[in-house]
Amino acid sequence: MEAKSASASGNYLNNAVTNKAFVNFMRSYSQQNYGLDVVAISVQGSKAWNKLTYKQKDKYRTLDAARNAMSEMHTDACCPKRCKRKPCCPKRSKRKPCCPPPKPRCPVRRRRPCCRPKCSKPKPRCPKRAKPCAKRSNPCAKRKCQKPIVAPLTNSGYLNFMNLFRRKYDHLEPNDLVVRGARAWCRMPEYKKDRFRRQRRLASTS
Repeated sequence: MEAKSASASGNYLNNAVTNKAFVNFMRSYSQQNYGLDVVAISVQGSKAWNKLTYKQKDKYRTLDAARNAMSEMHTDACCPKRCKRKPCCPKRSKRKPCCPPPKPRCPVRRRRPCCRPKCSKPKPRCPKRAKPCAKRSNPCAKRKCQKPIVAPLTNSGYLNFMNLFRRKYDHLEPNDLVVRGARAWCRMPEYKKDRFRRQRRLASTS
C-alpha cells in the first residue's frame, strides 16, 4: 500500500509540474501574440508546446524562466543567423613533392576467345496450376457477433474544450480566457478529457 501511495504521489507531482509549466507557457504565448483570436492562440500554442523538448518544457516551471525561454524562442525565430567570417590569412599552398610521380602503365590487352559462346536454349516452363474453386457460402451458417467500433481518440480534445469554455465565459479577455482554460484543462481528470477527444471538432464561431 505504501509503494502504491508513493507512486501515486510521484505521478501527481509530475503532472503538477507539467501542468504549471503548460499554464506558464500559454500565458507567455498569449502575451507575445496579443492580436490573435482565442482559438488561433490555443491551436498554435498547443502545437508549439508539443514541439518542445523535455528540457525546454522544464524551463516553464517559474514565470521568470518562462519569460526568458519565450524571449529566446522569439529571438531565434526572428533574428537570422550571422554568416561566418572568412579567415584573414589565406591558407598556404602545399609544397610539391621533389620526386615526380611514376608514369601510368598501359593496360594489358585481353585476348579474344577463338570460339563464340553458344546461346543457351530457353528452358521449358512448367504449366500453371489451375486455381481451386471458390467455397460456396452457406446461408444457414451463423453470423459472428461484431463488436461495436470505438471512435479513435484525437488530439482535438483541447480545442473542443476551449470552444465550449469560450462560449461559457465570453465576457473575459482573450489572454485571461486562454490562461484559465489551460488551467481548467490541466485540472480535469482523464476520463472527462476523453469525452472531448471523442467529440468532433466544433465549428469555430467568432
